[in-house]
Amino acid sequence: MSSWQTHVLTITLALVVLVGFLHIIHLHTHVGGSTVAPRRGPPKGALIHVCLCSDDKDLRPTAVAIRSAAVSAAEPERLVFHFITTPEFADTARQLFREHVPGVRIEVHHNAKLDAQLSGLISWRKSS
Repeated sequence: MSSWQTHVLTITLALVVLVGFLHIIHLHTHVGGSTVAPRRGPPKGALIHVCLCSDDKDLRPTAVAIRSAAVSAAEPERLVFHFITTPEFADTARQLFREHVPGVRIEVHHNAKLDAQLSGLISWRKSS
């Protein structure tokens, strides 16, 4: 299995787990320790925010995950993807998403000060 296939599989599995987890949370809300009636979902028309983080210059796995989620969503116009990356890569990522994933709302975020703080606690992956 090639590197990009591994990335696609990893991101796809992460999205499946995230969707399953969110589904469980919405179906089984606890109030004071007791289970209440299942929720009907977010208010009609409410935006659904999805966050993805990477410092990898190869955006293909991320673009595939975003496009897959948007294509299979019942109301794709409600989806807002937030891509968090390094300050150096933010402009490039923004341009690549605009070119290769048109029609999907993707916001690219970075924060140099926060990145410096986090870099002291974790290490960014250098390559795939």
